Amino acid sequence: MNIRYMNKKIKVHLLVNEVAGNGNAVATDHSLQKVLNNLNIPFSHKKSNYPGELIKLAEDYANKNPNPNDILIVVGGDGSFNEALNGIKRSNFPETPITYLPAGTGNDFARGAGLTNDPLQLVNNLLQDPEPERVDCGFFTSNIAKMPHGYFVNNFGIGFDAFVVHESNNEKLKKKLNHVNFGNLIYGLNIIKALAKQNTFTVTIKTANETVRYGDAYFVTTTNHPYFGGGIAILPKADIII
Repeated sequence: MNIRYMNKKIKVHLLVNEVAGNGNAVATDHSLQKVLNNLNIPFSHKKSNYPGELIKLAEDYANKNPNPNDILIVVGGDGSFNEALNGIKRSNFPETPITYLPAGTGNDFARGAGLTNDPLQLVNNLLQDPEPERVDCGFFTSNIAKMPHGYFVNNFGIGFDAFVVHESNNEKLKKKLNHVNFGNLIYGLNIIKALAKQNTFTVTIKTANETVRYGDAYFVTTTNHPYFGGGIAILPKADIII
């Protein structure tokens, strides 16, 4: 390894969702900590204990106005990264840089942004003192009291996909199946459930140039990058880089 990289002084702050990737995040976190220890890079470590906690942890981190040598790395899936992004955006310093080591099931954001899932490669990249790169994220407002607005890194769906994700995330059996690496079965079961129960609806789409109304929609998604559902290129020409 280049000596210049070894002399680069950084401090890493880890935010980890151990449930992500049916437990894959645990192994990835351990591998990353081993790399940091081998390179004598100081780091802090916090993990989420319940859904949504990464929002608060990331917000607390950003509110400290970290200096350029502080590096925030989120270890988990796309949902974990999305929570951390929303925490950063809620903070007093919403432009705080954030890094992502994908360890989830789909990892669509990492695929769309061309991110590595190799802990050593990630740390080597950081030690080269790169400039933070600006990438797109989506923003939404809603009439849902608990979530009147927010940001998304992947897709924002209404209808079929939203039904499947909502039902799966609120399925008590999912956590038990995750422990034996069968958590994805819940999604398959809820796809069948959605096909049986999901109704069509009316949607109005507005762009800068036109307004279109559909009276019998079933599945409506806007996407921040090409990928959807664990690697399906739903919009191949989409580019996440600003």
